[in-house]
Amino acid sequence: MDEISLSELLTSPLDPPRPPRAWDPQRRMRMWMMAGGAVIAVVLVVVVIKALGPGEEPEAPPPPEPVSAVRDNPAPRLLAKMVFDTGVGRAVMFGGEIVSEQSFLGVSNETWQYEATEPAWWLLQSNEVPPGRAGPALAFDEQSGVTVMFGGAGSRYEPCFVARWCGGSPFGDTWKFDAAAGRWTEMHPTESPAPRSGHAAAYDPAHDVVVVFGGVGLNDADRTLVLSDTWLYDVDSDTWTEVTQDVAPAGRGNHAMVYDPDSATVLMWGGVGPGVSVTELWSFDGSSSTWTVLNPDAGIGKRLMATAVHASGPGVTVIMGGEGTHEEGSSETGLVFSDEVFAVDGATLVERQRHDPPIWRHSAAYDSGVDRIIVTFLDSTWLYDAEADEWVDVTEQSRSLLGRQFTP
Repeated sequence: MDEISLSELLTSPLDPPRPPRAWDPQRRMRMWMMAGGAVIAVVLVVVVIKALGPGEEPEAPPPPEPVSAVRDNPAPRLLAKMVFDTGVGRAVMFGGEIVSEQSFLGVSNETWQYEATEPAWWLLQSNEVPPGRAGPALAFDEQSGVTVMFGGAGSRYEPCFVARWCGGSPFGDTWKFDAAAGRWTEMHPTESPAPRSGHAAAYDPAHDVVVVFGGVGLNDADRTLVLSDTWLYDVDSDTWTEVTQDVAPAGRGNHAMVYDPDSATVLMWGGVGPGVSVTELWSFDGSSSTWTVLNPDAGIGKRLMATAVHASGPGVTVIMGGEGTHEEGSSETGLVFSDEVFAVDGATLVERQRHDPPIWRHSAAYDSGVDRIIVTFLDSTWLYDAEADEWVDVTEQSRSLLGRQFTP
């Protein structure tokens, strides 16, 4: 593994993990404030170095120590979530189920960043890390410059809807991640959505809120509860607000959501739930806080766990991958994993170049710096050119720099 200082990798280093130090330039002293639950003693030492001459600047405090980032490759995983942080120019990925062959090894609490220009994966270190989880909802708040995370499954996640819960222990916590500082911060809103997994989120820049819809939670009897609620989150005020509406999509989980700047609405497609037609294409208008069904049957088959990404360069919204079932009347059973890619054209979906192999429970985010959609599936990494409709496998290139040394 390589190690690089975060001050070199990112734009702003994290304060050193040590007791805070206050600097008093006029008295020429450093005061160390130390606490261990109850303060036993405070020692104040004043050292006079010399009197400042006319126009002489006070001595500056020493710079903060850099935080390290380890150059590595993520272990094979499913159900991690990824966004693109425009402030640092890198994709941020958190969590997921760590898998090996057909085995489930546990949920991850790792935070990764992907540098597409190199290309390279970096495992970041943080003093406070959210508990490991699969299938959380992530959205990058452009105005605040942080990634917002809500919910997820704290154990193995199975996207089924039966009487008994099977979606993993659901979280109802809210976090924000400052990629420039390498720091997670747990938020403490006075009101929050119910704990859930299998939900989806998208940032609405026109109204500076994160929109969350649906998912799967638990009722009072610890039985599966398919959710149909819509919530808006303002990270600056740490406030969740539930949207009341006369018309709304039926409850569902494992759907895809993305903000579409052309229509200035949040688009939602797919998912699964009792009585739900998962071929519907919906839009949420933040100005009126209303849902509108754009197409009751988008015509590409029932699917869950697809991803939806808007590529701002060519101005294309793309839906890709996922898993579903065989057509009604088919003698075949089991899940069908999709290699299909579609572009949203108004209220219809237009087929594009398929991805080989199929991808499901994957992660995707648009990198505006290289004008490509980054896709991760298991331990592979792909770049998709939405304008040229071309796929490039960069898995081996991402691994090729292992062993390279960096100076902090």
